[in-house]
Amino acid sequence: MRLILTTLALSLIPAQAMAQQCVAAQVDALPKISRPAAEPVKPVAKHPINVYSFVMSWTPSYCAGLKGPLKDPGDKLQCGQDKPPFGLVVHGLWGETDGTNWPQWCATKAPAPTLPQLQKHLCIMPSAATQMHEWKKHGACGPWTSGGAYWQSVARLYAKLKKPDLYKLAKDGRMVSDAVVHAFVDANPMFKDNEKAIQVQTMPAADGSGKVWLKQVHLCFEPKGIDKGSFVPKACPAPSSSDLFIIPTLRKPA
Repeated sequence: MRLILTTLALSLIPAQAMAQQCVAAQVDALPKISRPAAEPVKPVAKHPINVYSFVMSWTPSYCAGLKGPLKDPGDKLQCGQDKPPFGLVVHGLWGETDGTNWPQWCATKAPAPTLPQLQKHLCIMPSAATQMHEWKKHGACGPWTSGGAYWQSVARLYAKLKKPDLYKLAKDGRMVSDAVVHAFVDANPMFKDNEKAIQVQTMPAADGSGKVWLKQVHLCFEPKGIDKGSFVPKACPAPSSSDLFIIPTLRKPA
């Protein structure tokens, strides 16, 4: 049943406003990313893409799960401030088939993203290494002519979407997946007739409390024209979690 959100404050955070608060350190060298032995190559020819998932991770859950001093440059940027300007950040844009299988680590002659291109997108995906990983594992299986073009599409879509302020939506730090879905629908008319194009994922709380935290939001789109800026919602391969979950507090810098 649709949750009534009219009594809750819905504040929209423009991507450009977040980017203005973000000051990323210089990336000195291209990250070297190779395919893990446990992850096989799955070519598109055998795993044709019928939907793309645009995946955004909830920063406070990620940061709250980190232990000890922050060493990774991406973690320092995303989590190392007292009040980081990050909420939902890009994880990636993934081609999928039926939700249980997908192409990955495809062979390609398309060039990888350059150092300036990785630097440019650190304020929507704070880790240059993760940017490179997403290109090699997922983007290279798609229609993009280069890693730079892939991340340009990702940035275009991220800027197009209005992200609800989940802290203001939560009541006493708690909310359910339907509240996130309908907040995105209310903020983004493209999803008005296709709520199933929004999938909410949760995770066990990293603090050992036995509670459930918000992990990611998946927004799903038709594959046709996605490299050209055509973003047409399509039902996600899997439904949202039905959990009541917690919006954790921000991790304090070590």
